[in-house]
Amino acid sequence: MNRQNYRQAVLIAITDPTLHPEASHVAAATGREVIATTDPREIARHAAKAAAVLVDATTAGHVASVNANTIVLLANDPGPVDWQLAMNIHAEAAMLLPAQAPELLALLGRDDPTPPSDYALIAVCGTAGGAGTTTLAASIAMSLEDACFVDADPYSAGADLVFGVESEPGLRWNDLGNDTQALPAEALQKALIQGPEGVSVLSNSRSGAPPQGQQLAGVLGSLRGASHVVVDCRIGTELATIARDHADACVLLIPAEIRGAACAARVQEECHNARVRTVGVLRHRGWSGIDAEEAATIAGVEIVAEIPTIRGLAKRMELAGLHGPPKPLQRVASSIVHALAHAGGSYE
Repeated sequence: MNRQNYRQAVLIAITDPTLHPEASHVAAATGREVIATTDPREIARHAAKAAAVLVDATTAGHVASVNANTIVLLANDPGPVDWQLAMNIHAEAAMLLPAQAPELLALLGRDDPTPPSDYALIAVCGTAGGAGTTTLAASIAMSLEDACFVDADPYSAGADLVFGVESEPGLRWNDLGNDTQALPAEALQKALIQGPEGVSVLSNSRSGAPPQGQQLAGVLGSLRGASHVVVDCRIGTELATIARDHADACVLLIPAEIRGAACAARVQEECHNARVRTVGVLRHRGWSGIDAEEAATIAGVEIVAEIPTIRGLAKRMELAGLHGPPKPLQRVASSIVHALAHAGGSYE
C-alpha cells in the first residue's frame, strides 16, 4: 500500500541573512524536509502541517494567528531574546543561534506532534469531466460523523442541488465576506445549509461570483479540527491547489480510461510534492478501457475502490438529490475512509 507517511517538515520563515543559514543548518540535521519562505500567504499555507515554524522578529507577526504545532522565535547570539514578542505569538521557545543550536536540534528532533483532533480535511478531485466528483465527495461527507461539505468548484451550479437542499436556508459563498479566517468554526457550521446525514453544506449559489482563493483558505483554516471537512475540487484551478495544500489527504476519482489515469499521474505527483497522501477510486462509466491494476500502474496511486455504473442514479439526483447514497456508493465511501485511516489518519 502506498501509505505516504511523511515526517512533517520544518518551516523556516526568517529574513535575517545571518540567522537564516544557522537555522537551516540545524533543521537540515534533523533529516526533515525544510521549507523556506517569508511570504505571509505561504507561511499560513504551510504552518498547520509543519512540525515547527522558525521565525525571527520580522516575520513573527505572520504566525501570531495561524494554526501551528510549534513556533520558535530565533535571534542572533548574543541576543537579547524578545520574550514579550515570543509570548505574543505563543512561541514554545525563544533561542539564540548559534549558541543554542543543540537545544533547537533536540526540539526539532522530537516525534511529530500528535494531530490536535480526530477530524480530517479531505480534498476530492476528478481527473476528467463528468466523472461524478461531487457525488462521490457528497457520499464521503455523509459517511462521516460530523462533517462539512465545501463546494470549491468555481464552475459549480451549487452543491446544494446535489444534496437536494436548494430550498433550505443557510449561508452560501456569496454571503461570506473576504475575512473568512476570522469566522468561528462552530458558528459558521450552524449558519450553513444543513444537509442530510447531519452534513453542513457550503455551496456556490446560482448567482454571484464563485469563492476566491483567500475566502477558501480562510474557511478551511477556520473549519480545520472542528469537524471533518470534505472539499469538492475541480483540478487545474486555484481553488483546487488551495484545497490540496490544506488537505490531510486527496481522493482522486479516475475514469477507467487511459486519459483519466494519465491525468491522475500528474495530480498524484503534485500531491506527493505537496506532501499530501492520495488514494484513487476507479470510475466505470459505459465502456472501461483499463482495470484497477492498470489504472494504479499508470496513475501511481493505490486504487482503494471502484464505482460501477449505478442504474437510476442520474434520475434520482435530478429529481431529489442525494439524500442517502445508494449502497454501492456507501461501500465505496467506507472503503475510502478505511484506507485513509489505515494510512495514518483519523477518519472514522
